Parts: sequence; C-alpha cells; structure tokens
Amino acid sequence: MSKIPITEFDIVFISYDEPNAEENYADLLDKCPWAKRSHGVWGSDAAHKAAAALSETDRFIGIDADNIVDPDFFSIEIDTDKITELDVISWAGRNEVNSLVYGNGGIKSWPVKVVEQMRTHEAAPEDSPSSQVDFCWDIHYIQMNNIYSQVMNNASPYQAFRAGFREGVKMSLIDGAPVSREQLKHIHRGNYNRLLIWCSVGADTLNGLWAVYGARLGCHMVNVSRETWEWTNVRDFEWITQFWKDNINDK
Repeated sequence: MSKIPITEFDIVFISYDEPNAEENYADLLDKCPWAKRSHGVWGSDAAHKAAAALSETDRFIGIDADNIVDPDFFSIEIDTDKITELDVISWAGRNEVNSLVYGNGGIKSWPVKVVEQMRTHEAAPEDSPSSQVDFCWDIHYIQMNNIYSQVMNNASPYQAFRAGFREGVKMSLIDGAPVSREQLKHIHRGNYNRLLIWCSVGADTLNGLWAVYGARLGCHMVNVSRETWEWTNVRDFEWITQFWKDNINDK
C-alpha cells in the first residue's frame, strides 16, 4: 500500500474574477504557505492547463477561488494503490447558500497528464456538447464524500447568480445535453434533487435569492427557451457577465 501525504503535491489556487478571491487566497496561504496561484485565465480548460503548468508534481491539488479549505484537508493521504494515473479525485464541498454537499466547487486532485490532454469547455470539439459545459462527463472522477471545503460562491449578487445559473443549466441535462421537457423526469435522481434545492433553498443567506433566481432562470432557459440562445454559453464567464449586465444587473 502506497499512501502519499496531500502536502507532497503542488497545491494551486485557481481564480478568475471572484470577488472573494483575495480573501480566500490569504486564508489558504495561512494554512498552506507553499500554495501557488493561477489567476485571470479565461476558459475553464485553459485555466486548468495554466494550473497544471505550475505544477512540479505529477498531480496537483486544484482549489477554486470561492473555496475556504478545512485545515484537516492538509493531513490526509492519497492511497495510490486505489487509483489509476488517469483518475481525478474530487472531495465534496458544502455550498454556503443551500448547504448542498457534492463535487461542485470542491477540491480536486488532477493528474497533470490528464489536464494537458483534455479538451473541455472552450476547447471542446463541436460534436461533443457534454465536454463543452463541464468536465464530469468525459473525465473519470473518484468522488469522495469527505467534506473538506466551504464553497463561498455568494460574495456578490452576480457571483451568486452565476453559480445558480450554471447549475440550473447543468443539472437539467442528461449526459451533458438538453432533452425534451417530456424527458425531464429521466434526469438522474441526484441531479434532479439538487436542481430542486438550487431552485428553492437559500433565500435567508447572503445573496441567496440571486442564486435561487439564477438556478430557476438557467433551468427555464435550457428547457423552455433554448431555441433563443446557445446553451453551451453557460461555460463562458464573459458571456454570462454580459448577459447579467444587459438583462439583470441589480443596480
């Protein structure tokens, strides 16, 4: 049995435009002073490739900028006898708005080779819609149920809206693609339950109503009015920002 302490891997904080990124990175450095940072790279595929390029180990620990990491995470070990060199390990995070616990936004252990070779989000082929909206349909995840971070994606109205909107779209898909309204009942039960919670829970939290509204709007747009927009734009933070400014902006 070969167990490697998590501290033996490079740890990379991945930020883009999150309003709480600086605060969360400072918190991470207090717990992990050797953490590296990739910042401002557009596109989820490119951002993860930039993080992989910073890694000097064959795996790196990716931490999204909206995460506050539990100090206990840095005392765990990875049992390499139970994984392959292509497996991505995903630890659950607890969402600050609705208390959902699953892989969304949680900490990941990425094999550098997998990240270098993958083609997802903005780099995905046109004939692979599932790859255009998320990693999960084309990369092999090992989901760990241990909760090692708090996902704080509600520091501003826009951040909360974007988080809800993206999950409202993604949780409405089957195998990464939209379906007819009649087929909605066939959505994976876990995703369907999470969709209901995103659309109904969290109004009592900071900016929680924006997350709920975003989830409802994303669900509506991908299921009812997807003919009027390109639903794969959910991958594009610049598109969502412009959509917010043009149609919703709380100011």
